[in-house]
Amino acid sequence: MCLLFAAAILPAQTVHAEAIQPFSVPARPLAAALSQLADQAGIQIIFVGAEVRGRNSHPVSGAMAVQAALQRAAGKDFEVVQAGDTYVIRRRVKTFSRQSSAQPSAIQSDEAPQEVIVTARVSALSRTPLESSYAVTRLTANTIQMSGALSAADLLKAVPGLWVESSGGEASNNIRARGIPRDGFSSLAVQEDGLPVQHDPGLGYLNADQSFRIDDTLQAVEVVRGGPASVFASNALGGLINLIPREAPMRPEMRLRLQAGDGNYRRVDLWTGGPLGEWRVATGGFYRADNGLRPTGYTADQGGQWRLRAQRQWDHVKLSLDYKHLDDRVAFYLPVPLQVTADGEIKPVPGFDALYGTLAGPDTAAAKMLDAKGQPYPFDLSRGTQVLLDQYTVKLRYELSNSLTLNESLRWRRSSTWRNGLFPGYPNTASEKLKTYLPAAQAIYPQATQLGLSYADGTGFAGDGLAIDATLSSVRIPLSELISDTKLEGQAGGHHFTAGLYVAQMNMSMQRLTATTLLEVRNQARRLDIVAYDAVGNALGAMTQDGFTRYGAQFDNYSGTERSIAIYGTDEWTFGKWRADIGIRLEQLKLAANVEQSQAFQGPDTLHIGDDTVLGGTGQFSLLSREFDGQTLSLGLTRPIDDRTQIYGRLTRTRYLPNLTDLTSPPAGDIHTEPVTLSEFGFKHATPGSYLQIVAFSTAFSAYRVTDNVFDAKTNAYSQRAAYGDTLTVGLEVEALWRAHRDRNGPDLALSATWQKPRFETLRYTELVNGAAMVRDFSGNRLLRVPEIMVRLTPGYGFAKGRGRIETPIEYYGDRFADAANTARLPAYATLGVALRYDLTPRLTFILTGDNLGQTLGLTEGNPRAGQIVSGDTGETYFAARPIFGRSFRAALSFRL
Repeated sequence: MCLLFAAAILPAQTVHAEAIQPFSVPARPLAAALSQLADQAGIQIIFVGAEVRGRNSHPVSGAMAVQAALQRAAGKDFEVVQAGDTYVIRRRVKTFSRQSSAQPSAIQSDEAPQEVIVTARVSALSRTPLESSYAVTRLTANTIQMSGALSAADLLKAVPGLWVESSGGEASNNIRARGIPRDGFSSLAVQEDGLPVQHDPGLGYLNADQSFRIDDTLQAVEVVRGGPASVFASNALGGLINLIPREAPMRPEMRLRLQAGDGNYRRVDLWTGGPLGEWRVATGGFYRADNGLRPTGYTADQGGQWRLRAQRQWDHVKLSLDYKHLDDRVAFYLPVPLQVTADGEIKPVPGFDALYGTLAGPDTAAAKMLDAKGQPYPFDLSRGTQVLLDQYTVKLRYELSNSLTLNESLRWRRSSTWRNGLFPGYPNTASEKLKTYLPAAQAIYPQATQLGLSYADGTGFAGDGLAIDATLSSVRIPLSELISDTKLEGQAGGHHFTAGLYVAQMNMSMQRLTATTLLEVRNQARRLDIVAYDAVGNALGAMTQDGFTRYGAQFDNYSGTERSIAIYGTDEWTFGKWRADIGIRLEQLKLAANVEQSQAFQGPDTLHIGDDTVLGGTGQFSLLSREFDGQTLSLGLTRPIDDRTQIYGRLTRTRYLPNLTDLTSPPAGDIHTEPVTLSEFGFKHATPGSYLQIVAFSTAFSAYRVTDNVFDAKTNAYSQRAAYGDTLTVGLEVEALWRAHRDRNGPDLALSATWQKPRFETLRYTELVNGAAMVRDFSGNRLLRVPEIMVRLTPGYGFAKGRGRIETPIEYYGDRFADAANTARLPAYATLGVALRYDLTPRLTFILTGDNLGQTLGLTEGNPRAGQIVSGDTGETYFAARPIFGRSFRAALSFRL
């Protein structure tokens, strides 16, 4: 992956030297002069109208670089910052002792300008990463391309403080931020151009990463950890991810990228745009198809995303219209069978490839699921996670006066999601698996004394091989939501303030039906039927049909709404060399759901056990409703030590607010808000050849509910349970970059590292064991699945006068536990990757990326169906867990016009 902040701190890595161009703009109002210079240069510019209103430009005449021309027109009170393909003209901040900015303009010194951060700003003033009073990482378009990331989760692995599980495929992955113990994306808000892609990013079976894809329509991705994120966004406990689309260009542009790779990976990305009358328009997206990094025997991933964007600017008004369409299906990869050897080493089971194998295959994709009425249910495993989404966005910026600006952002989104998956249970020998079924077989065939297995098509099953329980799950979630964010930004009396109103209305429904089956343990497994035999070995008949041991193992049907309204405000001011800010958010959430009651039905088939207890709806609905209030307070204090160094401290107190998944999942009666306290102290230092950010942090999460949905292989049923506790995580993040030379040649080194101690301060509960009350106390144990140490070290080397670059990222993750009891240990692991980039011509670039070159068997999670409080896999020879993907390569050819 490309070095962090390489583009932000050292633009020579990502852009070529500016060409000298002729300019001729007389002295005139500054706003008009800057716009005229932009037209002559064919570039994009950004400035705050209130900062330039009433000012005249200096005349610009002659041949010079674009940045020099803009700086000459603006004068010494302004600085010009290059942000990728865009130039930002901003008033100098007068809070530093020797310079008016922590990172001076390249016109005045040999320092390199930084890109401007736009996410979670507590002031209308532009801030660079160095100046920001919180930890933020900006990934540019070049960084994204060179990473070769297959998913958003893959891309975020380079961000310190985040534990990322990207082994689920292109969507439905997990991210945890700074020790916040919640799964999915429920600890990080995900925004696109400053508005949520999904109001609640952590809904059950509907992660935010299912609602977007990374493609070439993106200009950058900014990731804020902690800081004031929870002031500016709902559901932003641990931070905020902001996907920043490309601005529509002022002159015609086009970008085309072709990719190919392992798993028959084929993809094309296109982005193009230019002026259209008084408007600027851009359009683009991608289309991709592949067989998957774990081949399933059918097309695993297929579909794409398309975006249309139009922008227009008047003297005091900027209008942006955006439409996005996503029609895509991706494979959902889940745990695979593994074994523990006699010496405690974890290895693949015989006949199964843990790096490339998956139980899903043509046979399981062809399975026909029945509901409680005996009717076929539309289950199709080859759909994986399939999303059909339309998203409409309107953004309006209106400068009310020299010191006051109104921003209105409105988004409407409609989507339909199918999430079909194969969830494995417990692998074991066939003879052990069959023991629990003998009583049920004798109820059907009294002469039965032993059981065997055959394939569901009637052919034989060889010997006493391994078998595994599996749940075939089908979930459908239609969703629509309307989001509005109205923000007033201004300054008065030395204070820079923001006041906002956020409103969201989300309507969704969920239908889920699952069925259990037995499978052989091999790649692209086949379904197995259980056959009864008498004492002399005569086959009496199969007690299962089509491999199903139970239809209707789980059933859900509900529709509901989430209504959220929040007011928020920030104020920033300076005193001496210090800069202080305060942010407040008050939020009210209303949840309501109509939930169909379920019961077990018995079907008419007396010869097979699959329909003996089928969960289905009764037609009776219950109305559930709850209201919650949340408050967020964030205080920050920042002080520059010199032009290159800054320290800051921040304390944030916020709350986790429940969602519809919490309301409709048992036990639902005890859901509540969960207080969160975050503190951090940061040190930042930047020079022309280096960048260093060190952040000490702590996260306290109170009244956390650990929920379990455990599969019982003996009964083919799921049980729910919950425990409550408090968590505390303290840690240290380090983000660093060193470069030997200021040009793009020679060696460099990037580091992203996290050390943390994620612990349950308290976790106690009582359960019945053989009729007796047993107290469980897991206080002091490590949090689930989060490593204490995460390190990403990326040596890089530039060659051929900047035309070529190679990087070899090395990643290390410490050991983790799959359960709160800390009995199921997941070993530490390390991986090696490679990325090569070479400019064949100034407009044509070749990129080659490779992952997991050493074929490491790294486990990112255990098997949640075995229990996340106490794992049922503990001490077993065979178990299930989800590994990272095996070695793979992808090549890309990018063309720019």
